[in-house]
Amino acid sequence: VVEYTENTMKKVKTMEHEIKQFHKKIAAVSIVEAIKSPAVIQGESVVFTSFEDATIATLKEYVDIVKERLTTYAVVLISYENSKTNIVVAVSKDMIGTISSNAVIKTINEKLGSRGGGKPEIAQASVDKVVSKEEILAILSENLLK
Repeated sequence: VVEYTENTMKKVKTMEHEIKQFHKKIAAVSIVEAIKSPAVIQGESVVFTSFEDATIATLKEYVDIVKERLTTYAVVLISYENSKTNIVVAVSKDMIGTISSNAVIKTINEKLGSRGGGKPEIAQASVDKVVSKEEILAILSENLLK
């Protein structure tokens, strides 16, 4: 019985890993589409897309997908998880003079009453309610650039 349980647990872990990899592949497709058709905000091209049920840690992994494909980037990723909104903003080092991820998140915090922060290259926020992509885009449209 113990051996059977251990083997079953190993299979479950393997399946969980496979499911996570599958979700990442699906996210990569969405991100590639967002790269092909970026939002233009205050004259800057921004990879802007959203996901369901992704944690902030997962959104940060998705930023890595952008980094693998672009050398210069500004990215805003949103997820809706358990009636809250997670937001990750990231920029390449050469964009920091134009856009500060931390400054963008601070503005989002002020406008939405969220919590979060970070560094100029990457910052995050969590809002205790569902905020539409359109509302976030409107905030960005007025407050993206330094």
